[in-house]
Amino acid sequence: MEKNINTHVAGQVWKLEVAEGDHVSKDQIICIIECMKMEIPVLAPVAGELSKWLVSSEDIVSEGQVIGILTAEE
Repeated sequence: MEKNINTHVAGQVWKLEVAEGDHVSKDQIICIIECMKMEIPVLAPVAGELSKWLVSSEDIVSEGQVIGILTAEE
């Protein structure tokens, strides 16, 4: 089952912590968004494999934007 990864704040993608194809745990930090000089972590909503990033480092993102797709473990 595919699960979207959404941002909770608008800002700039500072760092992608995992690569496409990596296994992630639920609530693992997978991305850092810089917002007003603060680093805001984006957490994996479920355990699974990161299928695809839809953003790159330094991209500007809006609140609620889908930034990646995760294939959830069954």
